[in-house]
Amino acid sequence: MGGDQQRRRALLLSRPRRGGRCQLRINVARAMKNAEALSLVAQQQGWELVQKGGEIRWVVRKEDLIESLRSIQSGGQWLSHIPGMHEACEKGSLARALEASQAAFWPRSWRITQPEELQAALEFCQSHVVIVKPNRGLQGRGIYLAAKPEELRTALAAESDAVVQEYICRPLLIDGHKWDLRLYALVMPHRQGLRCWLAKEGIARVCAEPYQEPDRQNLRKETMHLTNYSLIPACESRTPRLLHAVWVVDLRELVASAAAPSKEQAFR
Repeated sequence: MGGDQQRRRALLLSRPRRGGRCQLRINVARAMKNAEALSLVAQQQGWELVQKGGEIRWVVRKEDLIESLRSIQSGGQWLSHIPGMHEACEKGSLARALEASQAAFWPRSWRITQPEELQAALEFCQSHVVIVKPNRGLQGRGIYLAAKPEELRTALAAESDAVVQEYICRPLLIDGHKWDLRLYALVMPHRQGLRCWLAKEGIARVCAEPYQEPDRQNLRKETMHLTNYSLIPACESRTPRLLHAVWVVDLRELVASAAAPSKEQAFR
């Protein structure tokens, strides 16, 4: 089946049929942390989540992607990840790419696999807070804050490959909580370059606890410093924790509201 035929078939399958039913089936056997979000979308769109077969096989880990590539049904299944995405999105690879492009919009970063960068990180940590992120970590596991070189050495003792970054101690807050923003874009070839379409809506992941600048008392409070919704404990009402940690936001409204306060008001 050719590429154009596959695209047309996927588009037809994703459209609800008469009566609200849809043929699209998503295999979520390896969906991990994405399963909750996929369940919400499937209910809204009338899709079916399955553990075997399906038109789309949803994978998160690199190992599952490789295995799926070996066993994928010829011409009949799509993968949720493009092969090579993990290498492009790993923290070490991203740090190297941004360094090469001389990007000025990101925190200072050091790769511990490079001895000179590790030494620079230890020197920086003498007077600044840093955050340690395992290169291939996920769901907030293995992330530590350090305010002294000895704390940084302790955090790195169990890591053979990680990135150390300057910690932004005065971030922009939403209702007093730290947050991050996920944007979704479609990038396609266009003439001699690329064209990008940005989705109108994005996802803001919000910390469970109100933010305070790091000190000796709160340096280990993950739910204050990290936005990963896998770290958010389920609330007493047993509503899925995803709903408490993630807000769907209109990007235009968010930009307008973020631009309104003064710098002193925004960076509390």
